Amino acid sequence: MERRVFDMVNAERTNAGLDALIWNDDIAAEARGHSRDMADGTVPFGHDGFSDRFHRISQIIPAWAGGENVAYAPDEDLAVSMWMDSPGHKANILGNYDYTGVGVAWSESLGVYYFTQDFILAR
Repeated sequence: MERRVFDMVNAERTNAGLDALIWNDDIAAEARGHSRDMADGTVPFGHDGFSDRFHRISQIIPAWAGGENVAYAPDEDLAVSMWMDSPGHKANILGNYDYTGVGVAWSESLGVYYFTQDFILAR
């Protein structure tokens, strides 16, 4: 599911004439942890802790900038569709970034998946 989101986002970038993003396992691990925390209620839905995630990622990939998309949905198709219908989320997808990672976690209590995609512009 995570790689499918990655592929769908890169298809959107390619359709817009942009370079594909590069998958990074460390970024995906940070995104997955955030999705898991939202799914189990440890943190509220949103971007709480993004600056900490960005800091940890930038220790591995020296970074100029970063962005983050989050969603909850029954599947990855709807999550990416919602992002593309939102100007801010779409701007991240089509933004000036090099690397990305996607993390997905299931919420048993709500019956939906939580999605996090982090974007990094390397120095």
